[in-house]
Amino acid sequence: MRTLSIGISFLVAFTFLACCLLNTGVHAQDKESEKRSEAAPDDSVPMSKLEKAKPSDEKTDADADDVSDDAEEEDAEEEDAEEEGTKDEKESNLLTIGSDAPSLDIETWIHDGEGKFEHVTDFEPGKVYVVEFWATWCGPCIAAMPHIVEMQKKYADQGVQVVSISSEPIETINKFLKREVPGMRVPDGDEEEADDEDADDADDDDADDEEDEEDEEDEEDEDETRAVTFEELTSSYCLTSDPDRSSSDDYMRAAGQNGIPCAFIVGKDAKVEWIGHPMTMDEVLEAVVNDSWDREVFAKEFVEEQLAGKIYYEVVTLMRAEETKKALEKIDSYLETGTHDASISRMQRLKIQLLLGDESMREEAKTYVLELLDANQSDAMLANSVGWSVYRLTLTSKFEDGAFLQDIVDRVSQSADSIDNTEQKSFKPYLLDTIAHLHHALGNLELAIETQKQAIELVEDERGKERLQRFLDELTAEPEKDADSNVDAEVETKKETVE
Repeated sequence: MRTLSIGISFLVAFTFLACCLLNTGVHAQDKESEKRSEAAPDDSVPMSKLEKAKPSDEKTDADADDVSDDAEEEDAEEEDAEEEGTKDEKESNLLTIGSDAPSLDIETWIHDGEGKFEHVTDFEPGKVYVVEFWATWCGPCIAAMPHIVEMQKKYADQGVQVVSISSEPIETINKFLKREVPGMRVPDGDEEEADDEDADDADDDDADDEEDEEDEEDEEDEDETRAVTFEELTSSYCLTSDPDRSSSDDYMRAAGQNGIPCAFIVGKDAKVEWIGHPMTMDEVLEAVVNDSWDREVFAKEFVEEQLAGKIYYEVVTLMRAEETKKALEKIDSYLETGTHDASISRMQRLKIQLLLGDESMREEAKTYVLELLDANQSDAMLANSVGWSVYRLTLTSKFEDGAFLQDIVDRVSQSADSIDNTEQKSFKPYLLDTIAHLHHALGNLELAIETQKQAIELVEDERGKERLQRFLDELTAEPEKDADSNVDAEVETKKETVE
């Protein structure tokens, strides 16, 4: 196969495509905060489909049942010593920033940069490595490939080696590599690109003739280029297969990472410098190569997030095992000692879901929920999560506490009003959508319709508008009814809105 040389224009174009694809992936982020708010693109896929590693702190206040599906399947019964482990003991078992990078034990090297790179086991001092995890079924992983190509070519002569690892069988990967890269073409044979051919020969005096000439040139361009396969695209860096998942265990599982693609930058001293999405590693990689990266500063916040994420999924595991008391104890312990604001908020939301889901704790749940909302009136994410959790309760059990529902409506409404002039303003339509559902649960059909109309007027993206419109259509199509007569059709519509 002749050596593929992909022009930077093609990489830039495909990187744009990558950004589009990121919006369609399934990240380890919170399903409610992300999909109801449309606030953040989905840029990675849970490993639960292939590798059951513990997720990172990127996932926030998802519904406990949904989150638990992606959690690592491990024994819910832990030894008392592990339950009482100190923060230092937990950190010692966690692969994190500043840790020695584990040696690689890869089964099959599919590409090695066309012979440019050695098959790495131990990391060579003075060199920088990017150890990236991917899968053929992962859309965001595929979308990131052109960017990885660009990074490898940019730093190939500066001692940087990319090693991309999939835990899939070699046969699966080879089949994938035969596929064509969407939207990417290169000159066929030795002919030059035809993008600018005859550009100066256009007839400016005759617009119709100019359009005809451009059409002809486009056809010629298509004839003189050919599609690029993923095998060609990835040939410039190290693509590998490791079906026994030893590398994934040593990195992904050990670091508590669940979403892919996920990259680990290994520095010149063979220590982990950074962990994250490969599409966001540019500045970090440059700093590591130039010896200007401050590992200690980055580690402070990252380690706290990792530990919080680990505790979060220990809680989820206990919930799956119906160990409610132990789960609550673990949550309360973190809330007393945790310092990471986003993780604290996430634990609070998880506690609410846990309390509301246990009928014996219903009164405790009501008190905790109202006190928390009163203390965090401007936290739109919290208000929305609480409102939605309470609304779900009305659908899954006979819930006749109209006074509590009204208290929730009042407080969520206050939160919606409080964010008008803040950075959370774009989230207001989804708060109103939750309020509309709560009105509907109370039997206030007119108020539900009025509130949902307000939500639709405020939402900016068409996709979100369509989702909210579907619920409004159902509201306007039904006669007024009380809170106990919600139908299954509405439940399914709300699920679509959230998911």
